[in-house]
Amino acid sequence: MAKEKISKKKKSTTGKKKTAKKKVSKKKATTKQAVKKKATKKTAKSKKANTETQRAEVSPAEREQMIAVAAYYRWEQSGFIAELEIEHWLQAEQDIEVLLK
Repeated sequence: MAKEKISKKKKSTTGKKKTAKKKVSKKKATTKQAVKKKATKKTAKSKKANTETQRAEVSPAEREQMIAVAAYYRWEQSGFIAELEIEHWLQAEQDIEVLLK
């Protein structure tokens, strides 16, 4: 009978150790997930900042050149009608403004 009691005690102590290990591993997993979430938030913010700086880099001369090219293609599509030059230019300005925002 003494042997049976000893073996029962051993089983119960090993069971406690296993549950303690499981709790520790769960804490580590949640910590890793929290770190990943923080990292993705930081990269999203940095990507947003990068796109804003790219938009600000267009000089007035480059902007005007973009408008001129867009207006030319509109004029070409209309069959090179001279009376529509100003309308094409204004429409091209609006299109470029939308693209640069």
